[in-house]
Amino acid sequence: MEMERRSRRRITLECPVFVSTEPGERQVHQAHDFSMSGISFLSDYPYPVGSMLKMTMSIAPREKANVMHVIAEVVRIDTDGDYFINGLQFRRKYR
Repeated sequence: MEMERRSRRRITLECPVFVSTEPGERQVHQAHDFSMSGISFLSDYPYPVGSMLKMTMSIAPREKANVMHVIAEVVRIDTDGDYFINGLQFRRKYR
């Protein structure tokens, strides 16, 4: 059994995650889960571990939107059927 490495509680989160890579590529992915220290999202391809991604997401209902703008590092890749689960750790806010 694998030991849980997160220091913060994670919750299931299904919302769009807007991702920009350093070369300027923009993609929209589906969030998988969220904690105050990181997020995972589903994609058709894995982002390279160590990649730094600029991310924007809303983590609350529309009536009380809480938009987050963060730089996050890809720290883990898993698979879920035909999709990749990209696990990221938040590094810093931007804006």
